Amino acid sequence: MMRHGSGNRVQHPRHDAMPARGSHSANVSNVWPAGPGRRGRSHVLPERLMGHYRIDPELDRPFVEEFRSRPVGKHSPGLMRVLNTLRNDPSGKQLVLFCRKPFAEWQIAEMPADRRQPMIFEDSPIFTNRDEAEWEVFRRRWHAATGERINLPPPTATAGA
Repeated sequence: MMRHGSGNRVQHPRHDAMPARGSHSANVSNVWPAGPGRRGRSHVLPERLMGHYRIDPELDRPFVEEFRSRPVGKHSPGLMRVLNTLRNDPSGKQLVLFCRKPFAEWQIAEMPADRRQPMIFEDSPIFTNRDEAEWEVFRRRWHAATGERINLPPPTATAGA
């Protein structure tokens, strides 16, 4: 509600169609759970955000090349959409890079669905190039999402070719 100089209440146009607080019935599948920074409240997701995007290996192929050429830095909106989809594993597990030595060594690890459990580190390899490490994680996530293996060389191997 907005107040004008006379003290009369005027309904704001953006809020005309919104239900009063607490009058909506929350569907379990579209509710964000309360969490840190949410002040103990649950939030209902709009229907348009409910659908989960699926990667199409043919249509999204240009984004593989874009990521390969620049794994770290600014990405196009299309690549950001693909990356956000790849980062979301329905099982709750997440493949991540762990920096063992700042700016020097990275290792692939898996965060379990229960974040109270420790991360599971792979025995090898230890990457000394962040771009190669990011590319390997991208390849694995792409394979998990599409079933397709990307057998392209890492970004540094193609730089001199």
